[in-house]
Amino acid sequence: MSLEREDALINSYKESREKVIYFVLAASGSAIGFAMTQSKTEAFAIHHYIWIVAISLWAVSFFCGIQALEYLKQLTLNNAMVLRSERKPFEDVGIASGPLPPKVALSIVYDQTNKKYNIYSRLQLYCLLSGAVIYIIWHIVKMLLIVTT
Repeated sequence: MSLEREDALINSYKESREKVIYFVLAASGSAIGFAMTQSKTEAFAIHHYIWIVAISLWAVSFFCGIQALEYLKQLTLNNAMVLRSERKPFEDVGIASGPLPPKVALSIVYDQTNKKYNIYSRLQLYCLLSGAVIYIIWHIVKMLLIVTT
């Protein structure tokens, strides 16, 4: 496989990861806005605590999406530094010398960053879905309270 085709596949994969993060960011923001409009005229009642949990989960989802994008940028920078270090001496790349060889240090940083990225991207999705389930539960509780009163 040619180098250009490999680069194209890698870029396509990276773009698809970014698109998912941006989609879930948009969904979280939209969910918060929608939920706010659904209860803006109601007086606060005990069942609104469930609503607050759903809003909070969507806010956490939004935050995790932003963090995931940050770690994705760091992964891209780390990959660029590894590629640059293969062409130039480490002193010219701007990597400070330390107790570990630079390639090992870059590998460790990459692994740590990738783990954090995976945590935040998964947490983003799980919080969005959990918020939706909690919001549905809130609606059911609200309907049950209306029926019983």
